Order: sequence, then structure tokens, then C-alpha cells
Amino acid sequence: FEVVGYGCATCVGNTAPLPESVVDAIKQGDLVACGVLSGNRHLEGRLCDCVRANYLASPPLVVAINLETEPLGVNSEGKDVYLRDIWPSKEEVNHTEENIVIASMFKDLRSRME
Repeated sequence: FEVVGYGCATCVGNTAPLPESVVDAIKQGDLVACGVLSGNRHLEGRLCDCVRANYLASPPLVVAINLETEPLGVNSEGKDVYLRDIWPSKEEVNHTEENIVIASMFKDLRSRME
């Protein structure tokens, strides 16, 4: 895994090309290579013509390479900070949904899904 840009890099075509050996391996193995992007342009071939699947994720998931073992950075006390340290809990998400997001939107969607 490699971070190829921060911010709006892919939107303006600023992604680095994949190493030729990687492109060759993808094509020879007929692999479905994928990318994870934070933008709304997650269509096939967006990053490279051999990257056939692109997934939309929030920016922290795009930047965080190994969510289990690699810190995102270091806090002011010199302690490693991992995604698990800053990701909201289910309770925090529920609280935000209940107090900020329009509940009727979810009720309507839930009823249509059921």
C-alpha cells in the first residue's frame, strides 16, 4: 500500500503511476486491483487503467495504511495515535444521528429497506 496524495490529488490527476512490475502482475494475473478514494470519482480506471474497482471511504480510511499496527501520528505527549483512538464509537454516532440528523430521513429509508 502507498499513499499517493493528500487532499484533492486524484481529482486533478495527481496520482503517481503504479510501478510497471505491479501493472504487469495485475494484467498477467487478470487481477481485480482496487483503490480506496475519499472523493466522489470512484469509477473504474480512475487511478490507473488497470485498477478496475475503486471504493469510496472517509479520508481517515484512505490515509491510514494498516489500521491495526501503524499509528496515524503522534500526539502532543509523544504517544502514538491510531485510527481506533479517534474513530467515533457507535454510541457517539447514534447520539449524533439522534440529535443532529433529521430522524425522519432514516425512518423513511429504513421502512423502504425493510
